[in-house]
Amino acid sequence: KNLSKEARYLLTSLAKTMEPDELLFTSLPKACNLPALEPGVNNDINIAKQLREKLIEIIREIHTAYERMLKDCESRLSEAFAISNNPLRIDLQMRANYLKRQILEPSLKRVAIAATDETKPEQEWLEAVLMVIADKPPQSWTDEDVSKLGIKLADLGRKFKNVEALQTEIKEKDEKVTTCRLTVTHANGEEKHGLVWIDSEQNNQLEKLIEKVLSDPILKDNPQIRSAFVAKLTERILE
Repeated sequence: KNLSKEARYLLTSLAKTMEPDELLFTSLPKACNLPALEPGVNNDINIAKQLREKLIEIIREIHTAYERMLKDCESRLSEAFAISNNPLRIDLQMRANYLKRQILEPSLKRVAIAATDETKPEQEWLEAVLMVIADKPPQSWTDEDVSKLGIKLADLGRKFKNVEALQTEIKEKDEKVTTCRLTVTHANGEEKHGLVWIDSEQNNQLEKLIEKVLSDPILKDNPQIRSAFVAKLTERILE
């Protein structure tokens, strides 16, 4: 649907018009917003020339549509992973190389592996990264796949940057410390973040406290209330 109206009409005409003369003299001129050609009646050479020029323009648009889509996806990748100064491939490869041994989450792991591949030419590399994100080769995408890409990129970009932040913080802490990042996302898109550190000495105390809280009759047999309690408690602490 990102193609022009004329290009979409042309594709429809090529797919549906069965008779060559109807295609040449009626459907193609109509696709180009020109009057129909009538052999033996309307012998206007100027209309034929306009038809030729317009067809060349539309066919060029159709042939370059895939390249334009890839270029747009490249920009969206750069935005999702907060890349502004360096080329996408160089920046993403460097960062993914550092993180791929630490990443366990499957979707992030696949992206990191695809990003660090140095054997593919530029376009094939981009197609491979997009394929693991969308779980479908870009060559066979529909408009719906392109729309869904934005949602998936936002999620992956956030996870990737969160892992990066954690790894940076871990360098400055004792290796025995367990870390995680808490995020609360509201319906309006607002997010609150917090880094959590748990050392081995605190862990036993916390386990006892958790058992005590979860044994409360209000929480014990009601998963929905327990989830709501976790959300409210996390939000309160992050505030």
